Amino acid sequence: MRQRPRFRLPKKYNRPISAKTRALVLRRHQRRSVGRRERTERRIRRIQRWILDCVAALRWWLVSLLVGLIVVAVLFLMFSSLFHVRAIRIQRSERRLDIERVEHALMPVMGRHILSVSSQEILDLLQKEIPDIADIALSKRYPSTLAIRTTLEPLIARVAIAPPDGREGSPPQGSGSTLHAYLTDSRRYVVSPVAESGDEQLPLLIVTDWPAIPTPGTELFPETLLTTMNKAEQTLLSEFGQKVVTRTIFLRAREFHFAMGKWSVWMDIASPLEGQIARYRVFLKEVGLPGVKEYIDLRVAGRVVYK
Repeated sequence: MRQRPRFRLPKKYNRPISAKTRALVLRRHQRRSVGRRERTERRIRRIQRWILDCVAALRWWLVSLLVGLIVVAVLFLMFSSLFHVRAIRIQRSERRLDIERVEHALMPVMGRHILSVSSQEILDLLQKEIPDIADIALSKRYPSTLAIRTTLEPLIARVAIAPPDGREGSPPQGSGSTLHAYLTDSRRYVVSPVAESGDEQLPLLIVTDWPAIPTPGTELFPETLLTTMNKAEQTLLSEFGQKVVTRTIFLRAREFHFAMGKWSVWMDIASPLEGQIARYRVFLKEVGLPGVKEYIDLRVAGRVVYK
């Protein structure tokens, strides 16, 4: 329906507006403004509640999705054959380590889940096969490769196995022309097809009088024998200025001979080392080295036998 145009009333029809009428009109307009503002605020609050409800629902669905993905990933990681050990890479720090022996020792690990393999287990398997392994460092290269860096016991001497009935000074035999024999710091006898770098600086030990052919990986002789021999050699050098040229160890007799050049000194671990050094000191004072042609035997208590 078309509305009639609006226009002001003629001035003659305008009636004066009283103060009460004006106040009533103002109050009515104010109530209308307040109601409009309240409706707007209620609408905004409803929108805010709706947004918060949507965010909460979205958060719940995201958390559920994340938990589901984690469960699926864990199940896949635990039961998938993709994470079974298929390759083992060995990094050796010493050339004497036999890679084939390492691979043979680690055969029980192949096909296992990579997460179930520990460093201690690898070390135990290797030490059963290669006793002179001191430590290993294990790193896992997912999904199926183990990287192992090995560390062997340090070498303290070269070893030459002489015949059990051979005399001192006889050519060393038994180590072979292609094998190099060494002694580790735990007194283990080890062999290597190649010479270790710097082995010419290691002292040479000639081992004889053995009850059985020494087996690589076993302890060659008691710790007491090696400790006493080292202490005796240091005493001869520091107190008498005599440098040992060759060291020969008699396993069954538990004694050692020091070749000083044209003559040698015989000692053992059956009697105290201090008593043997004391007898040697008296011998040098009373007899002297000019009377010695072959050896000085300090093993007998209370006397010195020489030739």
